[in-house]
Amino acid sequence: MISYLCLGSNLGDSELLLKSAQTELCHRGISILRCSKSRRSKAYGFTEQQDFLNQVLEVETKLSAGQLLDACKSIERSLGREQGFRWGPRLIDIDILFYGAECISSEALQIPHGDLHNRHFVLVLLMELIPSFQHPILKKSIKELYENISHSGGDI
Repeated sequence: MISYLCLGSNLGDSELLLKSAQTELCHRGISILRCSKSRRSKAYGFTEQQDFLNQVLEVETKLSAGQLLDACKSIERSLGREQGFRWGPRLIDIDILFYGAECISSEALQIPHGDLHNRHFVLVLLMELIPSFQHPILKKSIKELYENISHSGGDI
């Protein structure tokens, strides 16, 4: 299954943590097909913290969506992430943005990521990789979502 993950870090050596997360993904049978550039962005939510370094990865995996989530959470823990408050600083954060064109809504997992269409920093990175990809719920391309948020002055 082709999936898209967003990596983010704003504590420690963010560049090294993003690279380490990529290495860990490969060790778990998740193939990285393409990567966006890594970009700094203002913290989303609780803003009294350092800027995040973010990157989007296009990956291929035979894992189910739930198994992919478990792998991402395990990688976060192995790289030192501890459970903190929502939108707080993080050594590493790995979010599943899309799992093919599937829609999943459970207590543990929401795919597509529930708020990606409101996050300029994610849409910028997705634009590098999949501008024509259609959001399976909103029925708009990444380019349309990016243009909507850019024109509205939304997010950071």
